Amino acid sequence: MNYKFFTERIGMVGYFWSLLFGTLTSFLLLGVVASNTAAIIVVIFFILMLFIVLSIKRLHDVNLSGFYVFIPLCFIILVAITPVIGGFAAFPALILSTIFLTLKKGTVGPNKYGEDPVYRKVPVTPSEK
Repeated sequence: MNYKFFTERIGMVGYFWSLLFGTLTSFLLLGVVASNTAAIIVVIFFILMLFIVLSIKRLHDVNLSGFYVFIPLCFIILVAITPVIGGFAAFPALILSTIFLTLKKGTVGPNKYGEDPVYRKVPVTPSEK
């Protein structure tokens, strides 16, 4: 696997549409494989991988470390350990993190994670303003 896959950035619009397409595709796949437990586990694994990769790229766009993606994932693990208590914590954490990543404006111009995914002309001199 190309290590640079996780170091790139994705803009707000790209994140939203990728997440929406991935979610809708996942629901369709889950509907198709509803009777096969092993297939359901594989689909859920790919949904989780999609969420992690897109979130890391989006966090890089807002100049944050990709390790912040583990905060909502800790709540998902909490759901697996304690379904009643974890369920109340996981849903708001996932919703809030998704809203944050969807609405937070990315860093203009290049940052330490790469070039700006959205082309914006950054003025270099006062005469270019």
